[in-house]
Amino acid sequence: MSHRKKITFLFLAVACCLAAKKAVYCGIALLLLQCSSLSFIGEVFCKMTPWADTVGEECFFARRVLSLGAQSFFLQACSSEESNAFASWEENAKNLSAIPVASEEEKELVAFLKRRWLSKACGYSQTAVHWACPCFDFDVQMHPDSTRSYSRDQGSQISKAYEKRLKEVRQELALSDENSLILTRPSVVKNYLPRCIEIDAMKKAESTSLERGTAVLDFTSMLRDEPADAWEKKYRTLLPAHLKGAVCIQEGDDGDWIRILSLENEKPHDAYRFILEWVSLFGFTANAVEVNRHGDSLVDAYTAEAVSDFSEKEAFIRFLNAFSWSPKGEHEALMGDGYLAVLKGLFQESSEQQWRAVMRSEAKQDIMRLCFSRIQKVLGKVALGDFPRFYDLTASLEQVHENLSSLLELLSPFKPKDFSAIYQAVLDPLPVGLKARSAVHSSGMTSLAGILKAVENSVGGRPRILYGENLYFEGLEAIEKVAHSVAMSNATEEDWREADLLLSQSNPAWKRGEPSCPNLYREERIIDDVRRALQLRSKPLSVALDCTIEWIDCAKGKKIIEAFDEEIASGKLNILCYRSGLKFDLFGMDNFCGAPFFMIHNEEGHWSAFEPLLTDPALQTDRLSFNWYCLAYRYGADHLERYRKQIFGNTRAILTSIPQRLFDPASRYRVIPMEASATPCFIDIKVSGALHELRASTAIGAGLYLQAMAAGHPVLYRRSIGFCHTNLGLLFNEDSSSSRLTVGLDPSQVEFYVDYFRQLDRLNGSVLQ
Repeated sequence: MSHRKKITFLFLAVACCLAAKKAVYCGIALLLLQCSSLSFIGEVFCKMTPWADTVGEECFFARRVLSLGAQSFFLQACSSEESNAFASWEENAKNLSAIPVASEEEKELVAFLKRRWLSKACGYSQTAVHWACPCFDFDVQMHPDSTRSYSRDQGSQISKAYEKRLKEVRQELALSDENSLILTRPSVVKNYLPRCIEIDAMKKAESTSLERGTAVLDFTSMLRDEPADAWEKKYRTLLPAHLKGAVCIQEGDDGDWIRILSLENEKPHDAYRFILEWVSLFGFTANAVEVNRHGDSLVDAYTAEAVSDFSEKEAFIRFLNAFSWSPKGEHEALMGDGYLAVLKGLFQESSEQQWRAVMRSEAKQDIMRLCFSRIQKVLGKVALGDFPRFYDLTASLEQVHENLSSLLELLSPFKPKDFSAIYQAVLDPLPVGLKARSAVHSSGMTSLAGILKAVENSVGGRPRILYGENLYFEGLEAIEKVAHSVAMSNATEEDWREADLLLSQSNPAWKRGEPSCPNLYREERIIDDVRRALQLRSKPLSVALDCTIEWIDCAKGKKIIEAFDEEIASGKLNILCYRSGLKFDLFGMDNFCGAPFFMIHNEEGHWSAFEPLLTDPALQTDRLSFNWYCLAYRYGADHLERYRKQIFGNTRAILTSIPQRLFDPASRYRVIPMEASATPCFIDIKVSGALHELRASTAIGAGLYLQAMAAGHPVLYRRSIGFCHTNLGLLFNEDSSSSRLTVGLDPSQVEFYVDYFRQLDRLNGSVLQ
């Protein structure tokens, strides 16, 4: 085929694809229009029935929002503009590919920065981004491998990045069975698997009766020197007959992976799912950064001779110091000023030796210049203030965030010992004589796994745990696997006396499903609970507080510490505070993986089982994420605190302004109220009654989504909270449907959502049915 024919063929192929896409938009518009017409027929019919102000109002609402959707999709079909959600990723990959590399280290660095660009711990729905967002002129930029799955929760849905890396490792190990390998944190995680027994200690366990799913047998030490093709035969000869119901594994030399070993004529699928779901729940799967890194060969910056040319650095610092802009409100100011603060902090924190290491490498110099130029370009647009919507500003600042991430990878200015002092400064003042000891774990669930293991080791067996009403559903699932757990509301006096750990979360978290559906979200009375346990229990007590929906300085946690400072100092009490740092600690840009943790006890010997929480590599986060938390907590803590305040404030403003009838448990459309003293970060919407799935999908899934997008407030479906944009999740239960709405930073959205809830209230009718 000639060159001209190839160009002609390519042109025709592109034209056909564009035509097909426009045809799909037209098809969706016609379908929505047809549904709108059916809703109109239903509306007319209902006007002649007693259902006029209930079902009739629902039909009217559906007709209006479906017409809005049809109009938006039809206009997109007629538009000549084509969006590309991968444009930023492709441009970054192109720029990095043009950088010459002179070593394997530089080659891996460039590859890592390509993979990391816009890689989220909890990504976007590609269908929504490609098809719906362009209809409302929202240019959402994302990674080609983006999925809605949590990076740590591979047991629920395997992400594309994880799947790609898994395939590579499987090929390296010459494994053909798809259900035989799991990627884990780059450290030994077997200590956190259920009743894990090393095979070289098998003689001690020969009399033990174990069933499938209750124990894990680790053959790593026995197979370490064996070739891969001999693994199966070798381990089968070592396995006593009475233990053939156990799950058998082999762990990689550096951690990184767990291999499920199968028996003859047995497929390892059940064992694979058991281990995958276990390590996913407790946060021991490779996190988003680790999946992209493919090893950690860049930990230590090499020494370099003196380099005198720091002109690019000095010029960029002058640019940052001279930068000025006019934000349109507190929400814009905290985002823009926050990034300026952490950028300046990065240069203040980086030593001359670290800069010399960068300057010695031509590739690293090129990457640095590329980051500088792109940040300057974005901040130049920010200074002009040419952003019609708040989303357009945050989308631009996301580019700053990604370039900052690359600079952090180049410089890595912080060391493991640095975070404790940084966090201590944020927490101060604490009661005299008490000092927090801190770490950054990989995720909140990793923190919980470490706490549960420490309590187990401290009591020498299966611990007894009392948990509060706000415990998140994943936390409840975790403690039920490893401990004797009882809800505080159901606990007997004996339960309180024997409790080894109280597990609480002061502020409410979303509850899923009818059995746990509350009529009121409340703040837990943790001080009263701790006091009750201490009065009944004679042995030392540990209290773990989930501070995810909290201030950085753990204001409510500090009140608990102040209330029991004497008990802590005397060794009776150990306070452990942990949080998922993916929520509010990243300005809504979740491309790092971390969970700040601190504990306070008097450091006597009976608390020694808790020391691994500060040192165990299986718990600590990756180097890049660790550097972000050090940088952000030292130079941006005030801005991140304002970020929380804005989201909490917007949520409370909506809850206090919506029609009170929505809080009535008898309403078919209702909102679960939240106690005034609680800190709100979500709104729980319930739809009950006949056809609740269809009605929820129309009134919330389509109604809220389409109206919000048309009003300039992007709604994105993501499995988390704390983003700067609105986030919506919809869950169908047997008797009702639930939706978690988390609002973003923009205060102008408050009025919009209050109006939406007025519309929702009208669907209840003039009188409750």
